[in-house]
Amino acid sequence: MGNSRLALEEPDEPGARDAFASAAALDPEREPNPALFPPDVVGLYQDTRDGLRALDRPVRITAAGSSGTVWVDGQEQGTTPLDVNLLPGTHYITILGDNQQASEAVVVEASTDVLVVELEPTAPTLGDPAATSSGRSQQTGGIYQALARHAEGVDYVLLAGTEDTTLHLQLYASRVESFSRSMDIPFSGTAEDEAVQSVPLLLNFIDDAGQLPSANTTPLASSLDLGTNEHLANMLLYPAPPAPIIDGGRGKGGNAVLIGGGIGLLTAGLVGGIYGITQIGGAPEPVRNGQVVIGPF
Repeated sequence: MGNSRLALEEPDEPGARDAFASAAALDPEREPNPALFPPDVVGLYQDTRDGLRALDRPVRITAAGSSGTVWVDGQEQGTTPLDVNLLPGTHYITILGDNQQASEAVVVEASTDVLVVELEPTAPTLGDPAATSSGRSQQTGGIYQALARHAEGVDYVLLAGTEDTTLHLQLYASRVESFSRSMDIPFSGTAEDEAVQSVPLLLNFIDDAGQLPSANTTPLASSLDLGTNEHLANMLLYPAPPAPIIDGGRGKGGNAVLIGGGIGLLTAGLVGGIYGITQIGGAPEPVRNGQVVIGPF
């Protein structure tokens, strides 16, 4: 942004400096690559950043009623209570601890004496649900599509969640960027138990070549409330090595399935059933032989 504004205005105009100041506040150690940016861009950025460094202000970060690890602008800084010096500008503070989190964007002014930021960690949430069914479907689809894009070597992501007394199960196929048909299963006991019994049926949507036939696809994700999906939020905030569930002879052409469910399902319930659980730990990476990878939760 600063580079673009500098190309459109005189160097002393505020637009480019404002953009450079925002970037420098987030990462004071960042150096523009002189192979990518012309000397006037590099010089103005460094001049703006050096001016801000002389104005850094003390900030004290605390967690109400608990303690946790503090992240500032994407970098781990220590545990609460924490005192840091930050450059003037907008900063993004997150506290993580005991499966709870709190985040806030704070503005540090050059005139600030000591800025005290107190956050109150709560159970994590992915956000407020949309008001309409189509809106919730878009939210749900977006988060699972993002999971698939960032899950290297994973062909399918399991979408799982509940709505009233109905369990929804779907597969997202990353190769064709489409969802399987949804399995909507009424349950009267626990959703986890019902899901354990139903996941093998869901895998029947995949053919013997490991593909998801177009007849079994839909462009829409289930309409779920992501705001209540604490398990998925914890999975994203507290990643852990996954545990593979090895298919007992019902392999589907060498494809893996990443279970990224939203109801805490598939942890110990599959032991002794069709599938057997083994921990990866220091073992070799799983081969693509029809494994269903469950986790992390």
